[in-house]
Amino acid sequence: MRKTGICSITIGITGTDEHVGVTHLSIMLANYLVSKERCRAAVVDMSLSNSFAVLQEIYQDGLYQEPDKKTDRDCADFQMHKVDYYSQRRQKNIANIFQMGYEYIIIDFGKLSLHNCHSELLRCHVRILVGSCCEWQQQAFLQVLEEKQQLCDAGSWKYAAFLGIQEIRSRIEKKYHIQIHKIPFEEDPFQLHRKHFEPLKIMLQEESGVCNRI
Repeated sequence: MRKTGICSITIGITGTDEHVGVTHLSIMLANYLVSKERCRAAVVDMSLSNSFAVLQEIYQDGLYQEPDKKTDRDCADFQMHKVDYYSQRRQKNIANIFQMGYEYIIIDFGKLSLHNCHSELLRCHVRILVGSCCEWQQQAFLQVLEEKQQLCDAGSWKYAAFLGIQEIRSRIEKKYHIQIHKIPFEEDPFQLHRKHFEPLKIMLQEESGVCNRI
């Protein structure tokens, strides 16, 4: 079922390190919500990498559409597959996006800074920490889990990873009493298939009282 009402559900996604798939997952979840659940969704880039500006340049050949614009402040920068994208919107403009009737707003925070945990991230209804269970990246995951308990562990978090060794994943889950969701692999996050739907649905539905209308 679709979410009803005018209150947007915010999903904040951040990573334990660079290149662990934060933007990839942001796009996948948005396309799932729009294509499968028929919800109105937007993705906001608040990372330091400005990856959405690069994405917009790639699709300058007409594969993306510019949404109907009311003012420069209140419109999306570009639209792809019915998802609106906002590049590098500052905190003061987030409130404007909340008023635009989106059912879901996904915010890409890029790499997590534990010593300067973004206030918007802590206010999100759903917070997803993306890490890696690969041998060469597991240390960053472990470090964040150790420090997060002391620095910004308010509320509920979800944990996810694209890649990794099952033994490492199981060891981390057991040590920190968490579940690490396996993000379904897809080279092109804009081209989801039926096999991707269930893992993404489970990732959202487990947040009690937030996404239970999906």
